[in-house]
Amino acid sequence: MAGSAIPEVFSGKFGCGHEGEVSLANVPVAKRFSRVDWLSTKGKCRECFAKEGQKRLEKENKASAAWASEQGLPGLRGSAKQVGFGEQRRQGLIQDAYAALVAEGDWDDAAFVKGVLEPAQLVTGAHWWIEAGESEDASVLPELLEKSEPMRARAWEQRVNAAPIVGTSKQEDWGRRVRFEKVEAAREALDADVFAQRVEEPAARINSAHWWIDIASAPVEALVDLLESAGDDAYIENVEE
Repeated sequence: MAGSAIPEVFSGKFGCGHEGEVSLANVPVAKRFSRVDWLSTKGKCRECFAKEGQKRLEKENKASAAWASEQGLPGLRGSAKQVGFGEQRRQGLIQDAYAALVAEGDWDDAAFVKGVLEPAQLVTGAHWWIEAGESEDASVLPELLEKSEPMRARAWEQRVNAAPIVGTSKQEDWGRRVRFEKVEAAREALDADVFAQRVEEPAARINSAHWWIDIASAPVEALVDLLESAGDDAYIENVEE
């Protein structure tokens, strides 16, 4: 009995001009001939397909970065892959939130700036945006931002009138996060009076980003001694008032 004329594998030259082979096992029998025709005229080998995908991703990442710049949003922290993905997620989330809260909701543009764009400027971790992007309801973005660590850090700084962290832009972001993390860890570990007098008050005054970065790995048990032994280099006067 003669073998079936229905192809099970495409083997030959793809539309990109390279030779290769691809299984047709998951293609419905009735569509296999048209798939073979498409692969031989417009299809791409695995290598060309991967390169095209990378170019498309780079183009999308550049577009997201340009959009973020237009909105006054800072670059994100993370690996190159995380940053690209995070910036796309951030753009999608904010645009969807605008549609849900302003275009279809009862917020105006001023409320959106206050409730979304301004706090979004503080959340610079790519991983945070990647995780937040998993939410199916973009209207909850203001609530997610309010509960984020950067927003809680700002609330603490305002409550205790903490001195602004001073350093390079990268150092300021890092130092600010370390200060808040150390303060919160001490809040949970120490007696309330000890915490208020020997941690929170001096921590609010120490504003050198470099100093906080240097103690990032120190255990909470050492924080009181570190704060008490902080030298003049821990305090930096702000040039701009």
